[in-house]
Formats: sequence, structure tokens, C-alpha cells
Amino acid sequence: MARTITVSRVAAITSWPRGVDMPVGSACRRSTTPAYGPHVGWSTMRHTAFRHRMAEEFGRVRAEMLAQDHVFSALGGRTVDEALEDGFTTKEVWAAVCEAFEIPHERR
Repeated sequence: MARTITVSRVAAITSWPRGVDMPVGSACRRSTTPAYGPHVGWSTMRHTAFRHRMAEEFGRVRAEMLAQDHVFSALGGRTVDEALEDGFTTKEVWAAVCEAFEIPHERR
């Protein structure tokens, strides 16, 4: 019986439409606050927001490849992943990516 309840709760949790705030106390409650935007300062950009921006700009697969393989001179000869692991801020890494790929200022 408990297994059936667990399965039905999981189904209920995963069936909420994207962007709909889930009830308080549910395991997968989504925030109504976006992870990035003009109201969020560079110093507070989270790694997930950074990865989302990379995926929006380059596509998910290419963004992952760039993060793993492309070496940036502005990051001291590191890849995106290496720079983040070595303590660079997401702001510094995003600025290096934008500069290297000439991303327009309105999308930075």
C-alpha cells in the first residue's frame, strides 16, 4: 500500500505544468522567482543560471562542449569548467565567454 502512495505522490509532483508554483511542502516545489534577470546582480549569478545562459546562447550540447573543451586566454588558459573549479566567479567566466564569442551587450 505504501508503495502505491509513493508512486502516486511522485506522479502528482511530476505532473504539474511548467512554471506553476507547487504546494508548500512538496518535494519538487518550484520558485516563482527567476534564477537570473536584470534584478539579480552579477555577484549573485548562480552556477545554474550561468549554465542556463550558456545553453540559451549556444544550445545545450554546444554549451556543454564549450565548457569542457574550449580554452579561454582571458581565464588563464582554462576551460569554463576548470575556471569555475579554480574559483573564478560566474561573472568573470561569463564575461570571458561573451568577449571571446562577441556576444552583443544586450544578451550579456
